[in-house]
Amino acid sequence: MGEDHGIIMETSLQSVDDLGLRMSQMNSKYLALEALLSRIKLQHEPKILDVGCGTGEVTLFIKNKLRAEHIYGVDMDETALRSAKDKGITVFKVDVSREALPFPNNFFDLCTLLDVIEHLENPDYALKEINRVLRRGGYLMLTSPNMAAWYNRLLLLFGMPILGIDLSKEVRCKYPFGVTQVMSNHRRFYTLNSITSLLEFHGFRVIDK
Repeated sequence: MGEDHGIIMETSLQSVDDLGLRMSQMNSKYLALEALLSRIKLQHEPKILDVGCGTGEVTLFIKNKLRAEHIYGVDMDETALRSAKDKGITVFKVDVSREALPFPNNFFDLCTLLDVIEHLENPDYALKEINRVLRRGGYLMLTSPNMAAWYNRLLLLFGMPILGIDLSKEVRCKYPFGVTQVMSNHRRFYTLNSITSLLEFHGFRVIDK
C-alpha cells in the first residue's frame, strides 16, 4: 500500500422533497467542496479518479477547479457513465465493492469518494483498491452523511428515525415542517470518529476534517 496521506470532508447535507431546499443544499455542497479543493496541493497535470462518479457533474466541477487534464470516473450505472463520458471524462464500469480498479499501482494523485461509501456493500475492499491506485503522498477526499449530526440526535430524542435511513422500500417517514424522507439506499452510517478509524485501519492518515 503506497498511500500515506488522506483527506476527509464530513458533510451533513441531506436531500428533501422541497426543490428550493435541495438547490440550497447543492449550492452549499459545492461551496464546501470548493473550499476543500483549495487546500489540496497537487503536482502539475494531476491524475484524478472519481469513485462513484454518476453522471459526472461533480467530477467535471473538480476537473475545472483543479485544472486537471487527466480525470477518470468509475460507476456501476451504464446510463450515468454515458452521460459522464459525454462530458469528457474517461469512464469505466466497476463495482468497487468486489471488482479491482482497472489502473496500475500508484497511478492517481487524488481519488474522490463523495457520498458513496455509505452505499457500498464492501467498503473495506473499495478502500484497499483506492489505497493501491493512489501514489505515495496522494489524497483521498471522502464525504458521507454524519449519523451524529445535531439534527439526527434531536430526531432520536423525539423518537423519529435519523435522516438518510430508509423505513422500507415503500414507506417514507414524515418529518416536521413538511419534510418527507427521500429513499437513500444507504447500507451503513458513520460518525466522524468511526469513519476516521476505518480510514486509518486501511492506511490513510486524516489531515483535514
